[in-house]
This record gives sequence, structure tokens and C-alpha cells, in this order.
Amino acid sequence: MTSPPPKEPLFTGPFVTMWAFSFSVFISLFMLLPVVPFQVLAEGGTETEAGLFMGLLTYSSGLSALFTGALSDHIGRRKQLIICATGIVICVLLYGVLPNLPRLFFVTLHGIFWSGLLLASSAHVTSVIPPSRRAEGLGYWGMSTLLAVTVAPTVGFAVYQHGWLALCLSVAIMNVVMGIIAWSIHDSHPGSGGWPTSRELRGALNFSVLRISLALFLYSFAFGTVTSFAALAADARGIAPREIFLTTMAFTTFLSRPVLAPFLDRLGHVRMFRVFVGLIPLGLALLTFAHTRPMMAVSAAVFGLAYGNCHPAFTAYIVGRVDEGGRGGAFGGILAAFDVGIGTGSILSGILVHRFGFGVAFGTATVLSALSLPYFNWARERFERDNFARPLGAPAVVAP
Repeated sequence: MTSPPPKEPLFTGPFVTMWAFSFSVFISLFMLLPVVPFQVLAEGGTETEAGLFMGLLTYSSGLSALFTGALSDHIGRRKQLIICATGIVICVLLYGVLPNLPRLFFVTLHGIFWSGLLLASSAHVTSVIPPSRRAEGLGYWGMSTLLAVTVAPTVGFAVYQHGWLALCLSVAIMNVVMGIIAWSIHDSHPGSGGWPTSRELRGALNFSVLRISLALFLYSFAFGTVTSFAALAADARGIAPREIFLTTMAFTTFLSRPVLAPFLDRLGHVRMFRVFVGLIPLGLALLTFAHTRPMMAVSAAVFGLAYGNCHPAFTAYIVGRVDEGGRGGAFGGILAAFDVGIGTGSILSGILVHRFGFGVAFGTATVLSALSLPYFNWARERFERDNFARPLGAPAVVAP
């Protein structure tokens, strides 16, 4: 009786380096985002204006992702990471000294750099994860994000007690750290050198990935809603601490990832995606009616369990049908749908909260997220016709 072959190593030096990079990326962002609505209101703005900050950040990130992902395939991932980290440092420093309206212009630039950062790092990490453990590796890699989201809001509010400028300086320092990490990595795909032409960028786009990724748009709307307004809702409902939803959401997903990540590859990426995306509306429905701390904690736990585990399953499914040299463009399609959904959720929910209250905003997110699974089932057949599956580790099959 032969024993099963040993698993390929996952926690290698390059993987740990990218884990640290992702942690520094997201702790810097989530120190900032939950505090922004409070700063805007303190400056005399409205909830609608508060929603614009995150809305513009994610819209510019999502729309530019169609090109920044393809750009990383051309100029090289390490080079793009360093450029984008530097750009974000400049934007964050300007937030500290600019009033609200001029600040929004640099939020748009921040979003473009942000998409370039995420796509280059996402494409790079798929090259250091063994193909046979792809979803598991993406799940563990995503735990860096979850740990960051767990601690960052609390750190952000603590630093904010010393002023808005102090917070912006702290966030800028974190982005300097991630730039240093990016400088230290070995490039997994150096690219072809030089800057691409507009024709080369258009040719690198993967619209079939964008089409199926609209399923992510439908549930990422909810993430924009809760990230921007869960803390304000807790404050308005007399629930303390006000960051309880975000921290509980992240903490739940962080604890569930080590248990569930190995099953994503073992039981099938599509099957596990369907299970988790189907639970997202339940968490949001609970949040709609959560007026006590235990109810808000339960809603955050359900939402975090579902939201945090469906994304690595979806990403592993897509990457299994995309060649190494085109992964930046494929991740661009994913991020475009994902971030436009977050931005739409932030902006529209700001309007809904201002006019109708938190219940209507969270209820709208519930309905849209419930459409994600049926849309995915409908779009999957065409996606698989356009992108041919291949054995793990083999090069992409070219359609005849």
C-alpha cells in the first residue's frame, strides 16, 4: 500500500514575505477608512460626503484595475509595487494637510495606486503558492488582511485621539514599510521591459474574468456599506465599542481560515464558493435589525465567516484557468468588479443612511448580495467556454 505523496511546502520564505507585505498594506488602509467618516463630520460634512471618500477610492481602484493589472504583467510586479507604495505615501501625507474637497482629488490617485499594488502582489503570491494548495494558500495569505482589519480600526481610533495629522503620518509610515518589503522581493514575473502601448494594454484585458466577477460586485457592495457605516450605526444605536462589527467580522474569519482553508481545494472551489456566498445575505439581514451588542456581534460573525472564505475559493477557481503571464490582467477583472462594488456600496449607502437610516442601507445590501449566487451560476458556463481548465501546474491550454 503506497502512502500519499507529501504536500508541497506552503510556508516558504517568499510566502511569509508576501504575508508581511499584505499585512502592512491593509493595516495602513483600515487604520484610515473607519476614521474618515468621523473626520468628515467633525469638519462639518455629511454622511454622503463621508461615503464619497471610500467611494472614490474604490471606484478609481476598480476602474483603473482593468489596466494596472495588465501593466504589472508588462513592466514587472516588483517595479509596480515600489512605484505604487511611493504614490500612496504622498497621497496620505497630503490628506493630513488638505481640507475635505481637495482631499478627494488625491483619493482618486490613491485608488489608482492601490489597484496597482493589490494586483501586482496578488499575481506575485500565486507564483509562490504550490498549485495543488492554491486555495489553501490564498486563504492563509488572506489571513494577513483579516488580522490587519481586526486590529487596525482600534489602532486608528487610538491614534486619531492625537489628531487627524498624527493618523495620516502613522499611515504613511506603514506604507513606507511596505515599500521596503516590496524592494526586497525577487520578481516572479519581470515582464517584457519598458512601458506598454495602449494596444498592448487592451490586448491584455480579460473580459471573461470581468464578466463572471460581477458576482463579486453584488456582494462587495455590502462590504462598502459595512466598512463605511457599521461603526456609525453602532454609535447611533448606543452600541459600544463602535468598531465591534469590523473587529468581530475580521476576528471570526481569521479564526475560521485555518480550519476551512484546506477544504477549499479538497471539496472544490466552486462548491465552497457557493456555500459561503449563500451565507452573506444572512449576516447582512441580522445586521439590519441589530440594535444590541450581541446581535451586532452575531451578524458580524456570520458575515465574516461567509465573506472572508468565499473570496479565496473564487480566486483559486479563476487562477486555475489563467496562464502565469496573464494573471495580472485576470486579477484586474476581479478587482474591477470587487472595488466598483465596494465604492457603489459606500456612496449609495451614504445617501440611503442620510435620507432613510441605517436599516434601509443594510437592507439594500442584503438584497443585492442575495443575487450573487444565481448570477454566478448563470455566468459560469460561458466563462468556462472561454477559459480552458488545465492540470495543476501545467501551462494554460490554448483554445483551438
